[in-house]
Amino acid sequence: TTDGVNLYVADANNSKIRKIAIKTGVVTTLAGNGSIGSTDGSSADASFFSPEGITHDGNYLYVTDRSNQNIRKIVIETGVVTTFSGNG
Repeated sequence: TTDGVNLYVADANNSKIRKIAIKTGVVTTLAGNGSIGSTDGSSADASFFSPEGITHDGNYLYVTDRSNQNIRKIVIETGVVTTFSGNG
């Protein structure tokens, strides 16, 4: 999904959410430490298990965390992750 400035990608194989600056192509990790899990928290502490679908509402990203069977909510500005829906 994109906000016109950045492209946000669910990187299922690396269990991370990536942010790509459209103008420069620079890729950074917005959320996820690369470990398989379902930990909520700061960008560096959060974990995912096969994140796939992704959309946004301007302030938050909503990510389908397929193997955890839930929806995760990420604050775009800070990368803080919480479980929005589902309990696995």
